[in-house]
Amino acid sequence: MDMQGDFSIDTMPVGTGLALVPPGSRLTVSVQVSLTEPGSTLKSVHLKGLPSSMQISDNAGYSGAASRDIAQRNMAAISTRLPAGLKTNLNLRVVATAMAPDGSTAEATVTKMISLSP
Repeated sequence: MDMQGDFSIDTMPVGTGLALVPPGSRLTVSVQVSLTEPGSTLKSVHLKGLPSSMQISDNAGYSGAASRDIAQRNMAAISTRLPAGLKTNLNLRVVATAMAPDGSTAEATVTKMISLSP
């Protein structure tokens, strides 16, 4: 089983060499997953690498912990607010798991760096 996908990140440029990240800066993530095997089903999609205190929303009424499965959410519009004073880079990973018609599973991971430190 093969999966293809990607995600994009939309942030405002912040000069962290001059100041800390402003409290409440918004991070928007758009996730797209394409299953390439007919009959396969998407079982789960998780965001990894965000601080555990961060909450996410999907612009469709969902709000919850960043570690929750977002497969049934509006993955094109996931957003969160960065905590005040966050100065370390984040390695944001999207981990998708799918199941083939024969019951086998496959996992795909895409990683992108969010630069917050100079």
